[in-house]
Amino acid sequence: MDKRTNQLERMGLNSARLDHLLGHAEVRFACREDAAAIAAIYNETALNGRTSASNELQTVEGMEYAIYLSHEISWPITVFMAGDQVAAYVFLQPFSWESQACGKTAELNVYIANRWRNTGLGIHLAGFAATLAYQLGCINGVCWIMDANPASRRLARAASCVEWGYFPKLGRSAGVLVDVALYGNRLDNFFATAWGRRIQRRRATARREYEDYMAAASNFSESQS
Repeated sequence: MDKRTNQLERMGLNSARLDHLLGHAEVRFACREDAAAIAAIYNETALNGRTSASNELQTVEGMEYAIYLSHEISWPITVFMAGDQVAAYVFLQPFSWESQACGKTAELNVYIANRWRNTGLGIHLAGFAATLAYQLGCINGVCWIMDANPASRRLARAASCVEWGYFPKLGRSAGVLVDVALYGNRLDNFFATAWGRRIQRRRATARREYEDYMAAASNFSESQS
């Protein structure tokens, strides 16, 4: 297993499947230079009234600040690269109701560029988002989903989330009031599912391989000194 593949597997990702979807996939934290591409993905659905709570397009400057802030709070935006293009990004944020009381609950957000939608990529990103939240010490993962967005509801259910609340006319998007559902689950429940266990096994196997490699490299270095 090469270094890139090992890194993907330690993140809980199926490297072979990801490469099949994206080519030579790369997953990394977002940097300022990614702001334009991330804003473009966000703006593809920002005003359609079905998938985004936004009522205005995101600017590159605004996304630069979002990237900066994500690093400041140590929950950095993660980009999924297909070659030199940003195919998707994942970010977590503290639950919007009372951050102190809900500090162990993360809102999971997945955005995929039009070109890579309906390819099966979303399910990998959802698993990654749950894994990342778990690594950050979160107990619960939640997501807000508009009623007119069945694709996101299917994805949430596939990630073992259930509907925790339904709020008629709670949001406003594209100039109209929309119904919004809150989906969530305890992350340890997710990792008790067959899918969650596969992710944990993949991470553990890759981590052992990485540790063995590092130990071998250290032993070699000592033998040369």
